[in-house]
Amino acid sequence: MPEVTLALVYFDFASHTEVELRQVYRAEELEQILAKRCAAFIDWTLREAAHQTARDASLEALVFREDVFRPGRRDLAEALSRAATGSPGT
Repeated sequence: MPEVTLALVYFDFASHTEVELRQVYRAEELEQILAKRCAAFIDWTLREAAHQTARDASLEALVFREDVFRPGRRDLAEALSRAATGSPGT
C-alpha cells in the first residue's frame, strides 16, 4: 500500500455538526513518524528507569530510627499496626 488516508471525525454538540479532518500519508512518511515516536519512547523509558533506580537507592538510604520514640509514639505505632493488620489489641 503506497499511501493511506487517515480521518478524524468528531461531532460538535454545540452546533450539531460533524467535523472531518483528513490527512493522506505515504508509507515512507508513516515509517519515519513511527521510528521517531519509538525512539522518543525508548529515550523516555531509559530516563524513567534511571529515575526509578535513583529513587529506590534514595529510599533505601533513608534511616528510620525505630529505637528512638518520643513518649506515646510507640503506643501509637503499635495501634496503627494492629489496625492495619486487623490484629486484636493486647
